[in-house]
Amino acid sequence: MSTRFAYLLKRFPRLSETFVLNEMLELQRQGVALRIYALTDPLESQVHPEAARLQTDVVYLHDPRRRLRSWFRLLGGALLQALSHPRGGLRVLWALCSVHRSMPSLRHAIEGLWLARDLRQNGVGHVHAHFIHSPAAVTYLAFLAGGPPFSVTAHAKDLYTTLPRNLRIRARAARFLITCTRFNAAHLAGLVSARTQVVYHGTDLQRFSPDRSHVEPQRILSVGRLVAKKGFKDLVDALALLQSKGLRIRADVYGGGPLRPELEARAHRLGLDGRLTFHGARLQDEILAAYRRATVFVLAPVVTDDGDRDGIPNVLVEAMASGVPVVATKISGIPELITDGIDGLLVNEHDPAALAGAMERVLIDSELAKQLGRAGRRRVEREFDLVANTQRLRALLEGRPADDRVLEIRAA
Repeated sequence: MSTRFAYLLKRFPRLSETFVLNEMLELQRQGVALRIYALTDPLESQVHPEAARLQTDVVYLHDPRRRLRSWFRLLGGALLQALSHPRGGLRVLWALCSVHRSMPSLRHAIEGLWLARDLRQNGVGHVHAHFIHSPAAVTYLAFLAGGPPFSVTAHAKDLYTTLPRNLRIRARAARFLITCTRFNAAHLAGLVSARTQVVYHGTDLQRFSPDRSHVEPQRILSVGRLVAKKGFKDLVDALALLQSKGLRIRADVYGGGPLRPELEARAHRLGLDGRLTFHGARLQDEILAAYRRATVFVLAPVVTDDGDRDGIPNVLVEAMASGVPVVATKISGIPELITDGIDGLLVNEHDPAALAGAMERVLIDSELAKQLGRAGRRRVEREFDLVANTQRLRALLEGRPADDRVLEIRAA
């Protein structure tokens, strides 16, 4: 049977992108046949078991273990596509000369030509790109080269660090454009004329159950990549403030990243040895156990100088699905998930004192913690269910009307 849909990702598998993995697995569970492409394999040391099983069917444009062979294969396929579809080849050349003027764009053109050929050879009628930077660029060029129609999901960094000109070009050519927050959609409405659909990332509500029988007192949890936009510097400072008030906290941070040495040194200077542990990147089963132990989950994202920011961090959704009361900063799409004082607590970014105060409220008030945890679970059940949200995405892919909970935002 020919494959009808394809996904194009930048890298696969990635420990920090379980939301994409879960979406693809749920589409397959719902009977959608997917051909999965990735620009490259990141060769991460840890891989979720579900991703490892899926990886055997992934088509990699670049194999980092066989770089030269990959390039010969891509160049050969690109040349054949240009010769067999000369109009498509000329459209790609025109796009390259008139809009894209850098070597990475030449790379994208070669990738797009090769992809167009492979998609058509394998009966793909529609391809969906995750992230509006390089995956969408390659998918757009594949479309110009004679490939099938495409759509895009824009997330966070890709949306805020891509040139507006390129956003407009890709959005205008796409059959439809999805983003994962209303905040993102409002940003896009000011830049592109295309309609934007809002579909929240879904979470497996069976896997993240609100079992609070294993909670440990004053146990603080945070999960995320150790990069600037996650705000871990402010979290470390806030934990030091809590300790200075005499609270006997235990804090766990899960996630790897370039800032780990700096953050560990800062924690040491502030006297948090034995109180704060950086565990590095871990598989989801270990994170699930950490949610069950946590008294409170905290994440303090910030907007960086180059505009990078989170959308709605998936770990916040997971924590709320697990019944853990959450504290976060009110940036980007986070207030769409958390209503302050109802299903979580929100503070301003770059404010360790406010962050510490919010955590302290949850740590010392068990009734507030229970109230926030239960309300958080209900919030996720209403709008962040993996099965329901994937059904909405599937309707868009198949050209069927999505239900009324898919918000459509048009340019002004």
